[in-house]
Amino acid sequence: MNMFKNLLGVKVILFLIIAVIASIIIMKDFFIEKEKENYRYELTESQALPDDLEEISGMLHLDENRLIAVQDEDGYLFIYNLNTRSIEDKIKFGPGGDYESIAKVQDTIYVMRSDGKLFEISDVFGSVNVNTFSFDTNPRYNFEGLHYDDSKNLLLIAPKYKLKKSSDVKPIFGFDLSQKQFIPQPVFEINLKNTVFENHPEFMPASLTQDPQSGDFYMLDGRHRRLLLLDSNFEPKTIYKLSISELPQPESLSFYGDDMYISTEADRGILQHIYKIELDK
Repeated sequence: MNMFKNLLGVKVILFLIIAVIASIIIMKDFFIEKEKENYRYELTESQALPDDLEEISGMLHLDENRLIAVQDEDGYLFIYNLNTRSIEDKIKFGPGGDYESIAKVQDTIYVMRSDGKLFEISDVFGSVNVNTFSFDTNPRYNFEGLHYDDSKNLLLIAPKYKLKKSSDVKPIFGFDLSQKQFIPQPVFEINLKNTVFENHPEFMPASLTQDPQSGDFYMLDGRHRRLLLLDSNFEPKTIYKLSISELPQPESLSFYGDDMYISTEADRGILQHIYKIELDK
């Protein structure tokens, strides 16, 4: 009996030691990263999001107070009111799937799925008419970024991964809205040999948007918590590192006027949030 108690006691002690070590590994980023990083941004507003929006993968502003968003794995459009902090509507457009980004062209909404299927949703607040288009590439990309470029009447599409590990460029593909078809060759290419990428691992876009005032593009890398600023021709300008303690899992970006908003998924014990972010330029 004593031997059993001693063995149980040893197991409890080992469990506690492992738990403490794991906690230290997880929490070290929260306590020491601000000392070793110089973050060039400020979060000026924030609000926690409801549980139904635990994993926003794409969002954009309908107006000053309302967002339309897609949730990873759900074939729904969510209308979220920033003032009332509530979901106003939930609109079914497709089956479950890995939905990543959203764009708006006049009254039509486009949603990108990671496998290259594009959902065109018209009459969103009425009968909800859906058409789909497939971008078949071989080998396949994992698509995550989507943005409407009104100057070219294109949907710009950013893959998360490079096609080949040895590649020195990241392609940006296009969907021609006048022809309703994908353009097989990249419409832009990002030079990954640019000095901006020194000391950074591969950039893996989770979101793509454009500053309506300057015309600059922004690409968010949620995995590595970085924000890439590019000019209107997709030439890299600078990278902003994002704090893991403030933005543990950043996933999507949206502009309203001069203001940039960023959403995060629930992660590391921090609830899902939406923030207004100001960058030091």
